[in-house]
This record gives sequence, C-alpha cells and structure tokens, in this order.
Amino acid sequence: MKRIIKNITNNDIINGSFIMPDWVTEIGKSAFDGCSSLERIVIPNSVKKIEAFAFRGCKSLASIVIQDGVKKIGIYAFASCVSLESIVIPDSVKKIERCAFFGCENLKKISLPKKTKLGYDVFYKYPPDLKVEYRD
Repeated sequence: MKRIIKNITNNDIINGSFIMPDWVTEIGKSAFDGCSSLERIVIPNSVKKIEAFAFRGCKSLASIVIQDGVKKIGIYAFASCVSLESIVIPDSVKKIERCAFFGCENLKKISLPKKTKLGYDVFYKYPPDLKVEYRD
C-alpha cells in the first residue's frame, strides 16, 4: 500500500530538519518544493520512490541521507538545491530520471552504483569540478 507524504511547508521544518515518518513509502510530487528552511533530511528505508520535483528549490538543503530502499528518483527531484555539496546514492536505486540534480551548482561529489540507469541530463548545469564516483 502506498503511503505518500506531500504538501510539506516551512512550518513543518523544525531546526532545519524534517523527521520523515517510517510509514512513508513515497515522497510525493513537489512534496518539499521550495522549503527554504530545510537544511537536512534522512530518507528512511521505507521510502521506495522520490517523485518529481520533491525537493526542488530547497535552497538550504545541505545534507541528504538516502537509506537503502529507494528504487527511483524522479525528474528534477533535487533541482536547485544550491547548498548541496555531496550525496551518496544507495545501491537500491535502479533509476535516476532526467535533470534530477539540475542546477545544483555547488555539488562537488556524487557516489552511485554503476548499475543505476541515468536519465537525460541528470547533472545538467552542474559545476565543472563535480566528481562522479561509480561503485560496483
């Protein structure tokens, strides 16, 4: 059964964090869109899908921990998260859709499994010194 979280606002963010309930199986389309006060989040292993635009425009989001369990990251999911410097994509992720990290201009390092399928322009408008580490 799908249990989707959506419509999160800055009022739901406490001290820069949002505690994701462990009953959540999907982060809905635009769920955190524009939550400028979100600085860090842990996505629990109960989450299987991060929908399109889920964290778009979360300009203060600097720390994202995605636990093993997520299978798909949607289009523009982390677009314009300008404070994000690094991210580790867990082995469970099978697909990252197009432009998922569009405009993450301070992203320096991303680590992901070699088997993960990448959509068109996943890292579009990324910094020239971005290091992409592919793991076996």
